[in-house]
Amino acid sequence: MEENTGLEETLSVDDIMGILKASRSTVTRLLRRGEIQAIPVNAPQDKKWKPLRVTKDEFQRAMLGGSE
Repeated sequence: MEENTGLEETLSVDDIMGILKASRSTVTRLLRRGEIQAIPVNAPQDKKWKPLRVTKDEFQRAMLGGSE
């Protein structure tokens, strides 16, 4: 039986790029502006860059315009 890490309910920046057919800079801009809420995953404390994940629920909310 597979261990549930919780990451299967999240999307990576690359996943979002594929879904939206958008560039990395566009997706990053949406994340920085807070239009899509992201969470850092396995983020080392001494690094500026942190891998981000977006929950599927948050992505659906953002795409349906629930943030305004």
